[in-house]
Amino acid sequence: MKNTFKSMFLLLLCGVFDAVTGELKTLSVMEGDSVTLHTDLTDIQTEDRIVWTFADEASTDLLVEMLIDNISYVDGRFRDRLHISDPKVGDLTIKNMRIKHSGIYEAEIITAKGTTYKTFRVLVSESPRVLDAGTCEMKSVLKEGDSVTLHTDVQTHGDDLIVWRFGDDGVLLAKCDKEDNKSFVNEDERVSGRLKLDDQTGSLTICNFRLSDFGLYKLKISSNNRQTLFKTFSVYVSGSSSEDSDAMAVIIISLLFVAAAALIIYCSRRSSKEIARDIFPHLRDPVTLCTGVTDIKTDDEILWTFGPEDTRIVRITGGINEPSYYYYTDGRFRDRLKMDSKTGDLTITNTTTQHNGVYQVQIYSGGKITYKGYKVTTSDAARNRGNESPNVDSPLLNKADPPVRPAE
Repeated sequence: MKNTFKSMFLLLLCGVFDAVTGELKTLSVMEGDSVTLHTDLTDIQTEDRIVWTFADEASTDLLVEMLIDNISYVDGRFRDRLHISDPKVGDLTIKNMRIKHSGIYEAEIITAKGTTYKTFRVLVSESPRVLDAGTCEMKSVLKEGDSVTLHTDVQTHGDDLIVWRFGDDGVLLAKCDKEDNKSFVNEDERVSGRLKLDDQTGSLTICNFRLSDFGLYKLKISSNNRQTLFKTFSVYVSGSSSEDSDAMAVIIISLLFVAAAALIIYCSRRSSKEIARDIFPHLRDPVTLCTGVTDIKTDDEILWTFGPEDTRIVRITGGINEPSYYYYTDGRFRDRLKMDSKTGDLTITNTTTQHNGVYQVQIYSGGKITYKGYKVTTSDAARNRGNESPNVDSPLLNKADPPVRPAE
């Protein structure tokens, strides 16, 4: 039996599937993020049963067994990560994922009509460079050779994943997985022996500080039961020898420019939310949010976010032949998003009340960044108004779907 299952697992991992297991869907997730696996059901009946399982090369585990009024979780190696996000349809959310959670997830759906399956291959990759700035804290070092400690200033949990990165390139400095009690510190020649990670608090110490160490240090903390935390530290040397005075002047001026740019971006983002344009689409109608861009250039990037937490929903990057798209995992927008390949305009089809809120687009073009905001509020009042003209602030999509391909 074990050999049979192992063979089946290898076939699924390679993308082979048949009518018994159903279509195999592949999902890519970053370490520390969450993923939702959809059953595509519309409504579970009283006697229906759903069983979620997970398989890798080592074993197969029962995750969740549910009836409409009874949900039984089996945590095992998932440790409180599992959540049935919608008991009416049986969708499964796994939070704060690790690379070890890569594998095959399957829903066995048992109804009066028979048994069907939904199968997913989930690939969890290394946590990417931290792009979100979070709060920014200035830290000074009196002179070269001193040490500086960057504190997380949070009560860490036993399931936290703590990631430290440096600079615009997001160089990985250190990582602490408290759940598995594992730590990593970069041993690259430039920083070898000078980094210390506190396994209890996640704080990072840079010893024997050098001028080359000045810059932005970025922290990301992922957890099972709280929102992902971001924090940025701007570290500089406040004192130096006479021969370094010119260099330090340049450093301080650069840091002031960085701080000023960050302030301008923050104010621009806040302003775009405060003056977000109100749009009132009819319930279940599509609504298009426009970027104002007429033609996406090769190096342009457009990022759409939603809600007070700026949850990412889609990113578009200009290409030589056509733009590339990356859709972030968010069940609220499943199969509802359409993009205009020339302008980056975002259309949400079949809008419901869960899509109400503030949408913001960040447009990177020609070395500049601009923002635009929309506040969407759905209404079903127009269903009884006959043939009134649609709200001019809620244009409907009448274009053919653009070519879409995953981002590299």
